[in-house]
Amino acid sequence: MKYIKKMIVTMLIFTLCANSVFAKVPKSLSEHPLGNSIYKLVSSELLKTNLKKLNPDTSFTRNEAAQIINKIANGFIKKSKNNKWGSNLKYNDTKICKNKYYLNEPKNLLNKQAYFDKSIYSYLKDEHSVADSLNMKRITSYKNANTKTNDKAISRKYLTEVLYNLIMWTYDKEPIDFNKKCKIKVRPNEFIADYPNVPLYEKAEFLRKKGVITYSFIRDIKRDTVVSKAEFSMLINKIVDIEGRSITSKLPSYKLMKTKYISQLYPLRAVVGCEGTALLMALQAKGYAKNVNLRTFLDNMPKHKSNPEKGFVGSPYKADLSKKTRTTIFPPVLTKYAKKYGNVVNVSGYDANAIKKLVLAGKPVIAYMTMNYEKPYYRTYNIEGKKIRYLSNNHIVMIAGYDKKTNRYFIKDPYNKKNVKKPYEYWIKASKFDPIYNERKHAVAVY
Repeated sequence: MKYIKKMIVTMLIFTLCANSVFAKVPKSLSEHPLGNSIYKLVSSELLKTNLKKLNPDTSFTRNEAAQIINKIANGFIKKSKNNKWGSNLKYNDTKICKNKYYLNEPKNLLNKQAYFDKSIYSYLKDEHSVADSLNMKRITSYKNANTKTNDKAISRKYLTEVLYNLIMWTYDKEPIDFNKKCKIKVRPNEFIADYPNVPLYEKAEFLRKKGVITYSFIRDIKRDTVVSKAEFSMLINKIVDIEGRSITSKLPSYKLMKTKYISQLYPLRAVVGCEGTALLMALQAKGYAKNVNLRTFLDNMPKHKSNPEKGFVGSPYKADLSKKTRTTIFPPVLTKYAKKYGNVVNVSGYDANAIKKLVLAGKPVIAYMTMNYEKPYYRTYNIEGKKIRYLSNNHIVMIAGYDKKTNRYFIKDPYNKKNVKKPYEYWIKASKFDPIYNERKHAVAVY
């Protein structure tokens, strides 16, 4: 009788696990370019959520962040007293010891060399750390995790504090010691220390130098925009190597989207209008803005005297030969404008692999590159009275296809200078394309 009861209980537990964590992955997750990052958090039980109701593009809450940070902060252990920091660090779940999370090698984060970008200081110097944003006695305590404050969406400013404190804590402090039976000795009110004396711009620069966040993320810190579940998962996966389940890819290995080519040079000459031209092609590839001409699309874009984060600077029909203004428009404001025509998403920050998945899923992408794929070079511009350093040899193209077998992108390039009456379309190797894209990771996709 006892044996039968045990069998029934075991079956019930297995069924519950199968229905919650290992249930069939919904299409919204399996086809999302960052779906794997989220699924790793869920399948490893770092994040508890209903997969069927999960929307990767909805905002991530402080409550959800508390779940994950609590488990990570209280779960690092030493594999051996003689071993140093590195892959020997693992995370043991409070109940199930088989779940392991390895911290990425410190040399990959802490020893990565990069110049100090003064533009980040000038951009964020007036921004201050979030008061009590990461008082870890609050955010990592389950007793306080369900407050109304923690139900709010987590902002980029707030997340900058989370990521910085998580890295500093895991490297600066001794990990929690567990015994072989996996019994956890909880240290009450001792989680991740705050670093209130470190200015926000230094935290952001630290994370950028380590390859955790990008320039586009930093620009959005000042706007204090919220972070989606997909982006949060991607960033956490950069810091902690999670041994969760992976989604079996259902995407094709080859995709080529057909759409009418639009030149920025003929019949309308918009010498610096590549952003709008490429995006109009992408919109039309998905059936949007079919009756909208290029001039209308460019003329209706938001404009600004000097700040490309607020609108297009200058005129798309005339280049600034003096190079005093940064004649472009950045993804967030361009996305906001294009939403009036169709389902447009700012995917800046996505890595090259995520971009490939978007294209294979039939979503055209415009990518911020350099002219002729030259080596990126920068200039300092006067942006609303502040000196800010931006990439100078900017150019935007549309990615209309990808071949996984040859690892090549199919590009529709609006700058057909050699023959303005002929479409400028070509295949390009990812080995040439990806390094230029990864310089900024600025991109917009049409769904």
